[in-house]
Amino acid sequence: MGRAGTGANDRSNSIRVSSQDMGQLPDEEVKAWDQARTRDDDDANGRREVTRRIAGVTSTAMATQEEFILEVDGRLARWRRGEYQICEVAQLLADVDASLPPAEFCKQMEDAAHVGALITRRNGVVLRPDQLEQGRIFTTIVHQADVNHWLEDLRPTRELVFPYEFAAKKPRAAAATTQDWKEKASARAKEILAEYKAKDWHPNQNTIADQIAKEFREQSPQVVGSSGKPLAGATIKRWAFKGITQ
Repeated sequence: MGRAGTGANDRSNSIRVSSQDMGQLPDEEVKAWDQARTRDDDDANGRREVTRRIAGVTSTAMATQEEFILEVDGRLARWRRGEYQICEVAQLLADVDASLPPAEFCKQMEDAAHVGALITRRNGVVLRPDQLEQGRIFTTIVHQADVNHWLEDLRPTRELVFPYEFAAKKPRAAAATTQDWKEKASARAKEILAEYKAKDWHPNQNTIADQIAKEFREQSPQVVGSSGKPLAGATIKRWAFKGITQ
């Protein structure tokens, strides 16, 4: 696993993803979407309750698949530039060191920043401790090199590195024709509806489309669109559900 590169100070080095590119994200990030709770009420508009645990604190946010992908893409682009929130650093280090309690380590990093032991910067300029907000500063950005310099004395066996291999290295499945995946999605939708009706369940089409998208990603080989990219639930619903009623 390599270090996170500093990259350019814009999003030009990030992996560009569209609503069809869930399969290009790291598996650990996709898992968060797959495990997110789907709401069937009309107000949800295809959004899911996505849960993340950072520095011992669990947070939940509503997001569509496109919003989820954009958030992950932006966060990973920032990490590749070597820029992390303090709470993110604590969680990432705890993920590889079970003896490290993330909440306590997060507070330790904040305390170190307040006394100047852990360097913080704004636009590349080192901040004095009195320039930081008082109290909790767990969302403050710290730089990878500064964190690792601080860790040298504190925990010499620990090092902050970019946690994933580049998602772009994932092999793509062979592209299918548009007609191929539409037929497969439509047939699978009818099967799922029949299964649910037998149990007197009535999920909305967003839920069914997301289930099919997940199944297509997990099949070997993957079922993909004509572009060669994994299909989003919204795309499946738009093109493959015509004429299907619940």
